[in-house]
Amino acid sequence: MNPSSLQAFSGNARIPALEGLRGFAFLMVHFFHTKLFGPALGDHPLSRSLGFFGEMGWAGVDLFFVLSGFLITGILLRQVDSPGWVGRFYLRRTVRIFPIYFVVLVGTVWVLPLVIGWTLEYAQTPRSNFLWYATFLHNWLNWGVNGWPKGDPLIGHLWSLGVEEQFYLVWPAIVALVGIRRLPLVAIALLLSAPLIRMVMIGSGFTYDAVYALTICRADALAAGGLIAVLKEKASLPSPKAAWIMVAAGASLFTVTPIVTSYFEHPTQDQLKAAAFSWGLLQWCGILLLALGSGPIARILSWRPLRLVGFYSYSLYLVSYPITMVTGVYWKDLIGRWSTWGLIGFYLSSLALSAGIAWVSWHLIEKRLLNLIGKAPEFR
Repeated sequence: MNPSSLQAFSGNARIPALEGLRGFAFLMVHFFHTKLFGPALGDHPLSRSLGFFGEMGWAGVDLFFVLSGFLITGILLRQVDSPGWVGRFYLRRTVRIFPIYFVVLVGTVWVLPLVIGWTLEYAQTPRSNFLWYATFLHNWLNWGVNGWPKGDPLIGHLWSLGVEEQFYLVWPAIVALVGIRRLPLVAIALLLSAPLIRMVMIGSGFTYDAVYALTICRADALAAGGLIAVLKEKASLPSPKAAWIMVAAGASLFTVTPIVTSYFEHPTQDQLKAAAFSWGLLQWCGILLLALGSGPIARILSWRPLRLVGFYSYSLYLVSYPITMVTGVYWKDLIGRWSTWGLIGFYLSSLALSAGIAWVSWHLIEKRLLNLIGKAPEFR
């Protein structure tokens, strides 16, 4: 989950709704993580509703992927013909992503167990796989073990950084080689092939957890964002009506899929769960298109508190998962293991703690480093 320059394609004006959309994506993912590590929900209607939406929160990662594909492709299309664009692109990505990533990685795996001893149990596997994390290849560990590596809960969320870094490594070369005219063909090929690869892998015996984190299996979300960026550059975006149809169709299928899935067994169950990637992708693309317009969705997403979350979303994402995992243990001891209101309180308190750390991280580390290579973005 990487930060991208939230700049419009013409000039240097920000697109406020995209910052808000990034904030919305993080809040979804954080809800999923708090449900994972916080108190269990009860059985009344509010609890069941929160439980359902909490389970769907994983799809916020796909929204991040769509946004990254859109924003990075836009940056590349603007820079690809300028001298030295490759060096500038990778320098800024490196300075923006690497320092705080390694601070969180080393701090969580090596320093945290010195302060909170029981976390050492969860740090053992990441320590043994440290080279994988240091090279952003750790999401491919899922392939090797055909599932999620054991002992990974402490930094299990970093798989998405691996997906995006691998995308950043190859996508600029593709954009430069094929150009804007043929780039849509590459994006469409990825949109069609990724679901097919997921289907074939599960049919061949791979688990849903293995497929979930592999780059080739999530490439359709990044490609979809890239395709929308090209269409925007060409002033050929679908109409708001078409975008609303995409949202309605995608959201309906995405909502129904987990209900239908419960009536089947493996491997059909895993196939249906993997199909939810595509339905979620359809709704996120529709919402992105609406965010680029001037309608009610764009106005809602431009709400300042939501945009503020989006502005700090990179460091928020990095720190919130280990914070939620660790504080969840003490929170459940305090509140109890079953409490709907306790889960809501845990969501808000862990969000506040993560936001405080993210604010300090931005002003003490990230902003200072970005100022070394150019003006750091400010929240406006």
